[in-house]
Amino acid sequence: MEHFASDVNFGLVSRRRAGTYVSYQTADEIASSQYRHACHDRTGIADRLSLLSVGPVRSTSVSVYRSRGNGRFSDRELDRAGALLPILMVSADLHGGVKAVISGPRNGTIEETQASLRSRYPRMTVRELEVAARVKTGMSALQIAAELGIAGTMVITHRNSAYARMGVATLRELLLA
Repeated sequence: MEHFASDVNFGLVSRRRAGTYVSYQTADEIASSQYRHACHDRTGIADRLSLLSVGPVRSTSVSVYRSRGNGRFSDRELDRAGALLPILMVSADLHGGVKAVISGPRNGTIEETQASLRSRYPRMTVRELEVAARVKTGMSALQIAAELGIAGTMVITHRNSAYARMGVATLRELLLA
């Protein structure tokens, strides 16, 4: 059995019953000794409070942990952490939305994206176009470096130059450009 299958949150998500769930688990409550050792004992986690939002397509979980050195959460701390979890969930959902745009279906090929960028930003260098097109189609800096045969630091340099020529400052702005 994989460790994740022993996690109470995994059980809630895998049932796929849409809803919002709160789970609290101490390390001592974990039945699987392998899972407890790998994920709690080794890392010094005493307990975890989680808020899960289970949807038909995507689920999100936000957790707060307490280290063994600080002891378990008190009831008051659980109440306070529980009040923060919905705020953290909104942040996670917003972050997930950006990730979905980045990792979602690609809009055209790299070549089509590069041609589109070239027509709108004619002052971009060939390398800036190559990098920006690959970023727009969802590739990571490491993937781009490997494909173009350049260092990862050069990918970031060319990406930053492309951002400046395009008048964008963030990945989100680039994706919308």
